[in-house]
Amino acid sequence: EVFPQSERGLVILYGPDGSLPTTLTPASEPAGIFDRRKGAMSRVKHRRPPSAQENDVRLSRTVLQRVRTEHNAVLIADSGGDSAALMMSMARMQVNSLVCAPLLVGERDLGIIQLETKSREQAFKPDDLALLTAVAGQVAVVLYNAELALEAAASAAQRENLSRFLSPKLVDEVLKGTQGLTLGGTEKSGTIFFSDIVGFTRMAAKMRPHDVVTLLNRYFTVMQDLVF
Repeated sequence: EVFPQSERGLVILYGPDGSLPTTLTPASEPAGIFDRRKGAMSRVKHRRPPSAQENDVRLSRTVLQRVRTEHNAVLIADSGGDSAALMMSMARMQVNSLVCAPLLVGERDLGIIQLETKSREQAFKPDDLALLTAVAGQVAVVLYNAELALEAAASAAQRENLSRFLSPKLVDEVLKGTQGLTLGGTEKSGTIFFSDIVGFTRMAAKMRPHDVVTLLNRYFTVMQDLVF
């Protein structure tokens, strides 16, 4: 809607190591949860249903490398004074002009947004480049906030799991990376606490299962605090 001349648009999200997706995925497929830790992602959308030839979307590595290196949006047109390598890349993609903007949040480079058109009459102009740059900035913030939310949720789940077995101090050290959890372990001096609830079998036989679990959870909570 913002760029009526665009015939095709794509979004590339780099993997945590800066990798690119192996294939370009149509926007019609479910996007799933945004999580770059699982690898690079992509989505391609056509304004009109593409032909079999148009559905073979190609990504210009020349354009991508320029955007990633310079961290600036670019406007490429076959009538411009761009390099021969860029013009050859455009010809292979069968595109007349394109605009490509990085998804930047501070020093973090999350990916790119790119719009393409085959029309010579409706080629992209500098105003389109400025507008896409603004749009990309907003999109990058949304994606980055989503990434932070996922990381916070994963950290909270990890802390909860570790807290079942380790003291709060050790949990903090593990999450900070100052204390490793490796197979084999190391020799340490410590305390082992053995506990038995007197008459538990007889008592539990007269209680509902839910009440037994509630009682044990209360007991474990108190004893854990005392031990730690």
